[in-house]
Amino acid sequence: MFQQVAILFSLGCVIIATALSIYLIYMHMSHYTNPEQQKHLVRIILMVPIFAVDSWCSLWFNDLSLYFDVARDCYEAVVLWEFFALLMSYLGGEEQVQQLLKTKPPMKHPFPFCFAPPFVPSARRFLARCKQCILQYVVIMPTCAIVTFILEVVGVFCNGEFRFTRGYLYITFILNVSVTVSLYFLVLFYITVEEELKPYKPLPKFIAIKAILFFSFWQAVFLSFLAAIGIIKPFKDWNTTDVGATIDNFLITLEMMVIAVCHRDIFPWEPYDYVVLGVNGQPVTQEDSDVQP
Repeated sequence: MFQQVAILFSLGCVIIATALSIYLIYMHMSHYTNPEQQKHLVRIILMVPIFAVDSWCSLWFNDLSLYFDVARDCYEAVVLWEFFALLMSYLGGEEQVQQLLKTKPPMKHPFPFCFAPPFVPSARRFLARCKQCILQYVVIMPTCAIVTFILEVVGVFCNGEFRFTRGYLYITFILNVSVTVSLYFLVLFYITVEEELKPYKPLPKFIAIKAILFFSFWQAVFLSFLAAIGIIKPFKDWNTTDVGATIDNFLITLEMMVIAVCHRDIFPWEPYDYVVLGVNGQPVTQEDSDVQP
């Protein structure tokens, strides 16, 4: 009975989150006046229905939840890269960013690496290093997904078990390091160009991306840890790992509904609601724009 109620409630959350996201995507596509920016916005917004539907499928098909969750997490890596690409497009592209970084003085590392020597944004390799460290997660996440599938088939992955003889511990460690490095270099880039990004109100967007990372990765790890130490108890024919994964997927469907509501103000379509006129006074398609969402 409890499972059925949870599935029905989460289904309502999925329908609301998906409907709100599809409407927002539709409005962006209906006012597609700045493709260079809006293509990244659409891909980020698409994260909500993907995560919501995937998590609901994991609730309904509990035995296959591992495969659904890994596929969902792969898109998380894509979203992280898309956000970086969106910031680059706001600043006018890679060449403009390179010129901008040359004017930046050495800057202190954010917490908890305040003790480290200042980093130099004007260095030629800074932007390339940021891109590499952010993009590595996009590569490592699918790679770990493939390894996870293989380990699960041979019976040594054991989702949620923090044991040295099980693959879950090593995959979780690798992904934790990878996502932390990726997010940290995204923070470095963000604080370097924060002043130039102010007209685009980047802070809510950045918080939304960090929330995605928390809800999709660290929340699952935290619940697995609670299951491992016995705080989460077995329920009927479910072991602690199954219960932890079910709670995680249920929470994600609820969280995606909340994020979908917030996306309406964080990634609005109204700044792109204008008509571009050509030299003959007729409406034309705008390929590049200085619009500030």
